Amino acid sequence: MESDNQTYIGLRPKNCPYCRYHQLIPNNSGTYTCLNCYITFLLSVCEPPRNYKEEIWRDIKGMEGTYQVSGYMRVRSLDRLNRANRRISGRLLATYRKNNEIYCSLQIKKRPKEYNVRKLWMQASESNE
Repeated sequence: MESDNQTYIGLRPKNCPYCRYHQLIPNNSGTYTCLNCYITFLLSVCEPPRNYKEEIWRDIKGMEGTYQVSGYMRVRSLDRLNRANRRISGRLLATYRKNNEIYCSLQIKKRPKEYNVRKLWMQASESNE
């Protein structure tokens, strides 16, 4: 556990990303708890990474080759061909907060569905191990 805590040295958030309160308590494994709203959140929610080159992307389980999720709670679509064999470029997808979690909307068979980004990352991590 000590090695996990060392990776977060110097990356302490200034305010809670939900209520903007300034008193935060660091927990184990890089999470913080706000003393005002008592929400526990990941470090990646409040502060973007300093070096995106070190970002790790993993395929989302069940959507391999279409969507990927990163450890910084970002989701992207991959380059692909449509039915007319035209190239569609991949891009970063928009994420939003709902019920104090980060969500994104992904399309499967032309039907949009809402997914929790943290759960997508956990599933992708399990499938890659």
